[in-house]
Amino acid sequence: MKGKFIVIEGTDGSGKGTQVKLLIDHLKKKKKKVFLADFPRYETFFGKMVGRYLNGEFGDVKQASPYLVSLTYAMDRAGAKNDIEKHLKMGHHVIANRYTFSNMAHQSANLPPKERKKYIKWNEELEYVANGIPKEDLIVFLHVPTKFTQDLVDKKEKRNYTSKKRDIHEANKDHLFEAEKQYLWLSKHYSHVRRLNCINKKGELRTIEDIHQEIIALLQNEKLI
Repeated sequence: MKGKFIVIEGTDGSGKGTQVKLLIDHLKKKKKKVFLADFPRYETFFGKMVGRYLNGEFGDVKQASPYLVSLTYAMDRAGAKNDIEKHLKMGHHVIANRYTFSNMAHQSANLPPKERKKYIKWNEELEYVANGIPKEDLIVFLHVPTKFTQDLVDKKEKRNYTSKKRDIHEANKDHLFEAEKQYLWLSKHYSHVRRLNCINKKGELRTIEDIHQEIIALLQNEKLI
Protein backbone atom coordinates (compact mmCIF):
# COMPACT_ATOMS: atom_id res chain seq x y z
CA MET A 1 0.00 0.00 0.00
CA LYS A 2 1.30 3.43 -0.94
CA GLY A 3 2.17 5.73 1.96
CA LYS A 4 0.56 9.06 2.71
CA PHE A 5 2.18 12.42 2.02
CA ILE A 6 1.21 15.08 4.58
CA VAL A 7 2.50 18.66 4.46
CA ILE A 8 2.49 21.06 7.40
CA GLU A 9 2.41 24.68 6.26
CA GLY A 10 1.76 27.94 8.05
CA THR A 11 2.32 31.64 8.32
CA ASP A 12 5.71 32.71 9.70
CA GLY A 13 6.09 31.93 13.40
CA SER A 14 3.13 29.52 13.47
CA GLY A 15 5.13 26.65 14.95
CA LYS A 16 5.36 24.39 11.89
CA GLY A 17 8.59 22.73 12.98
CA THR A 18 7.26 22.01 16.46
CA GLN A 19 4.05 20.48 15.11
CA VAL A 20 5.94 18.39 12.57
CA LYS A 21 8.10 16.95 15.36
CA LEU A 22 5.07 16.17 17.53
CA LEU A 23 3.27 14.51 14.62
CA ILE A 24 6.28 12.35 13.78
CA ASP A 25 6.69 11.36 17.44
CA HIS A 26 3.00 10.41 17.56
CA LEU A 27 3.28 8.23 14.45
CA LYS A 28 6.43 6.51 15.68
CA LYS A 29 4.71 5.66 18.96
CA LYS A 30 2.05 4.00 16.82
CA LYS A 31 4.83 1.95 15.19
CA LYS A 32 4.47 3.77 11.86
CA LYS A 33 7.40 4.24 9.50
CA VAL A 34 7.96 7.95 8.91
CA PHE A 35 10.20 10.02 6.64
CA LEU A 36 10.75 13.72 7.30
CA ALA A 37 11.12 16.08 4.33
CA ASP A 38 12.23 19.43 5.76
CA PHE A 39 12.33 22.34 3.31
CA PRO A 40 14.33 24.28 2.35
CA ARG A 41 17.23 21.85 2.74
CA TYR A 42 19.86 24.47 3.51
CA GLU A 43 22.76 22.01 3.30
CA THR A 44 22.18 21.27 -0.42
CA PHE A 45 23.43 23.25 -3.42
CA PHE A 46 20.07 24.87 -4.16
CA GLY A 47 19.15 25.09 -0.49
CA LYS A 48 22.26 27.18 0.08
CA MET A 49 21.09 29.52 -2.68
CA VAL A 50 17.72 29.84 -0.93
CA GLY A 51 19.56 30.68 2.28
CA ARG A 52 21.57 33.38 0.52
CA TYR A 53 18.35 34.87 -0.89
CA LEU A 54 16.68 34.87 2.54
CA ASN A 55 19.81 36.40 4.06
CA GLY A 56 19.46 39.35 1.68
CA GLU A 57 22.50 38.73 -0.53
CA PHE A 58 20.47 39.37 -3.70
CA GLY A 59 18.61 42.42 -2.43
CA ASP A 60 15.46 42.87 -0.43
CA VAL A 61 12.27 40.88 -0.89
CA LYS A 62 10.88 43.20 -3.59
CA GLN A 63 14.02 43.27 -5.75
CA ALA A 64 14.25 39.60 -6.77
CA SER A 65 11.99 38.15 -9.48
CA PRO A 66 9.46 35.70 -7.94
CA TYR A 67 9.92 33.48 -10.99
CA LEU A 68 13.69 33.24 -10.60
CA VAL A 69 13.49 32.80 -6.82
CA SER A 70 10.91 30.04 -7.31
CA LEU A 71 13.29 28.12 -9.57
CA THR A 72 15.79 27.87 -6.73
CA TYR A 73 13.19 26.62 -4.24
CA ALA A 74 11.78 24.21 -6.83
CA MET A 75 15.16 22.68 -7.63
CA ASP A 76 15.75 22.10 -3.93
CA ARG A 77 12.46 20.19 -3.71
CA ALA A 78 13.22 18.31 -6.93
CA GLY A 79 16.40 17.05 -5.28
CA ALA A 80 14.28 15.29 -2.66
CA LYS A 81 11.92 13.71 -5.21
CA ASN A 82 13.52 10.26 -5.28
CA ASP A 83 13.65 9.94 -1.49
CA ILE A 84 10.01 10.97 -1.10
CA GLU A 85 8.84 8.59 -3.83
CA LYS A 86 10.90 5.74 -2.38
CA HIS A 87 9.34 6.08 1.06
CA LEU A 88 5.82 6.44 -0.33
CA LYS A 89 6.28 3.26 -2.39
CA MET A 90 7.44 1.48 0.78
CA GLY A 91 4.17 2.46 2.47
CA HIS A 92 5.76 4.99 4.81
CA HIS A 93 4.21 8.25 5.94
CA VAL A 94 6.07 11.24 4.49
CA ILE A 95 5.73 14.38 6.61
CA ALA A 96 6.96 17.62 5.05
CA ASN A 97 7.79 20.80 6.91
CA ARG A 98 6.81 23.21 4.09
CA TYR A 99 6.49 22.28 0.41
CA THR A 100 5.19 24.10 -2.67
CA PHE A 101 2.34 25.90 -0.84
CA SER A 102 4.59 28.25 1.13
CA ASN A 103 6.60 29.17 -1.96
CA MET A 104 3.44 30.02 -3.89
CA ALA A 105 2.15 32.18 -1.03
CA HIS A 106 5.36 34.11 -0.43
CA GLN A 107 6.38 34.62 -4.06
CA SER A 108 2.91 35.47 -5.41
CA ALA A 109 2.75 38.08 -2.63
CA ASN A 110 5.59 39.91 -4.37
CA LEU A 111 3.57 40.37 -7.56
CA PRO A 112 0.74 42.79 -8.38
CA PRO A 113 -2.62 41.15 -7.51
CA LYS A 114 -3.68 40.81 -11.16
CA GLU A 115 -0.53 38.77 -11.94
CA ARG A 116 -0.76 36.31 -9.04
CA LYS A 117 -3.02 33.64 -10.55
CA LYS A 118 -0.83 33.46 -13.64
CA TYR A 119 2.26 32.96 -11.48
CA ILE A 120 0.58 30.26 -9.35
CA LYS A 121 -0.43 28.31 -12.47
CA TRP A 122 3.15 28.60 -13.74
CA ASN A 123 4.56 27.41 -10.42
CA GLU A 124 2.24 24.38 -10.37
CA GLU A 125 3.49 23.43 -13.83
CA LEU A 126 7.11 23.94 -12.77
CA GLU A 127 6.83 21.80 -9.65
CA TYR A 128 4.41 19.00 -10.54
CA VAL A 129 4.85 18.72 -14.33
CA ALA A 130 8.32 19.92 -15.37
CA ASN A 131 10.06 18.66 -12.21
CA GLY A 132 7.53 15.89 -11.56
CA ILE A 133 7.66 16.08 -7.77
CA PRO A 134 5.09 14.00 -5.84
CA LYS A 135 1.71 15.59 -5.15
CA GLU A 136 0.87 15.82 -1.46
CA ASP A 137 -2.26 14.06 -0.12
CA LEU A 138 -3.12 16.81 2.35
CA ILE A 139 -1.85 20.21 3.47
CA VAL A 140 -2.46 21.30 7.06
CA PHE A 141 -2.24 25.10 7.10
CA LEU A 142 -1.50 26.63 10.51
CA HIS A 143 -2.89 30.15 10.49
CA VAL A 144 -1.54 32.78 12.86
CA PRO A 145 -2.53 36.34 11.83
CA THR A 146 0.48 38.46 10.88
CA LYS A 147 -0.11 40.90 13.74
CA PHE A 148 0.91 38.08 16.13
CA THR A 149 3.80 36.61 14.18
CA GLN A 150 6.73 39.00 14.55
CA ASP A 151 7.16 38.34 18.27
CA LEU A 152 6.90 34.60 17.56
CA VAL A 153 9.56 34.83 14.85
CA ASP A 154 11.92 36.57 17.28
CA LYS A 155 11.60 33.58 19.63
CA LYS A 156 12.93 31.16 17.00
CA GLU A 157 16.22 29.42 17.60
CA LYS A 158 19.22 30.57 15.56
CA ARG A 159 18.98 29.47 11.93
CA ASN A 160 22.02 28.15 10.05
CA TYR A 161 21.31 30.22 6.92
CA THR A 162 21.38 33.65 8.60
CA SER A 163 22.96 35.37 11.58
CA LYS A 164 20.08 37.86 11.64
CA LYS A 165 17.06 37.65 13.93
CA ARG A 166 14.76 37.94 10.91
CA ASP A 167 15.31 36.93 7.28
CA ILE A 168 14.15 39.21 4.44
CA HIS A 169 10.62 37.76 4.47
CA GLU A 170 10.26 38.06 8.24
CA ALA A 171 11.73 41.57 8.37
CA ASN A 172 9.23 43.01 5.90
CA LYS A 173 5.84 43.42 7.56
CA ASP A 174 4.12 44.50 4.33
CA HIS A 175 5.36 41.32 2.67
CA LEU A 176 4.08 39.18 5.56
CA PHE A 177 0.61 40.74 5.34
CA GLU A 178 0.47 40.09 1.59
CA ALA A 179 1.78 36.53 2.05
CA GLU A 180 -0.91 35.89 4.66
CA LYS A 181 -3.57 37.03 2.16
CA GLN A 182 -2.15 34.60 -0.37
CA TYR A 183 -2.03 31.74 2.12
CA LEU A 184 -5.71 32.33 2.89
CA TRP A 185 -6.64 32.57 -0.80
CA LEU A 186 -4.72 29.39 -1.63
CA SER A 187 -6.29 27.52 1.30
CA LYS A 188 -9.71 28.22 -0.23
CA HIS A 189 -8.56 27.54 -3.79
CA TYR A 190 -7.21 24.02 -3.15
CA SER A 191 -9.61 21.32 -1.96
CA HIS A 192 -6.89 19.33 -0.18
CA VAL A 193 -5.91 22.16 2.21
CA ARG A 194 -7.26 22.18 5.77
CA ARG A 195 -6.91 25.48 7.61
CA LEU A 196 -6.29 25.29 11.36
CA ASN A 197 -6.69 28.48 13.39
CA CYS A 198 -3.94 28.85 15.99
CA ILE A 199 -5.65 31.76 17.76
CA ASN A 200 -8.61 31.05 20.06
CA LYS A 201 -11.87 33.01 20.34
CA LYS A 202 -10.31 35.21 23.03
CA GLY A 203 -7.63 36.32 20.58
CA GLU A 204 -4.93 34.32 22.35
CA LEU A 205 -2.42 31.89 20.92
CA ARG A 206 -3.55 28.31 21.49
CA THR A 207 -1.25 25.90 23.31
CA ILE A 208 1.14 23.69 21.38
CA GLU A 209 -0.59 20.56 22.70
CA ASP A 210 -4.05 21.85 21.78
CA ILE A 211 -2.96 22.48 18.20
CA HIS A 212 -1.23 19.09 18.05
CA GLN A 213 -4.37 17.27 19.18
CA GLU A 214 -6.45 19.03 16.53
CA ILE A 215 -3.94 18.01 13.85
CA ILE A 216 -4.15 14.38 14.99
CA ALA A 217 -7.96 14.46 15.00
CA LEU A 218 -7.99 16.08 11.56
CA LEU A 219 -5.65 13.49 10.03
CA GLN A 220 -7.61 10.64 11.61
CA ASN A 221 -10.83 12.07 10.22
CA GLU A 222 -9.22 12.24 6.77
CA LYS A 223 -8.11 8.59 7.24
CA LEU A 224 -4.48 9.51 6.64
CA ILE A 225 -3.12 8.14 9.93
